[in-house]
Amino acid sequence: MVSGQTQDYKEKWLLIKEASSDSAVESLVGELIEELERLAGENKRLKTALLKATTAQKPTMSTKLSEALRE
Repeated sequence: MVSGQTQDYKEKWLLIKEASSDSAVESLVGELIEELERLAGENKRLKTALLKATTAQKPTMSTKLSEALRE
C-alpha cells in the first residue's frame, strides 16, 4: 500500500503514460512508476524498523514516535 501523496503521483504518471504516443516516454514513465512504488515500500520498511528499534530501547517513546511517523 502506498501513501496518499505517492498514490497521487502515481495517478499523474499513469495519465501521462496513457496520453503519450511516444514509446520512449511510455517506457520512461513506466519505470518512474515502478521506482515510485519501490521507494514507497522502502520508506514503509524503514519507518517500521525505526519504530521497532526505538520501542525496544525506550517503550515510553513509542507513542511519540508513532505520532511523528504518521505525519
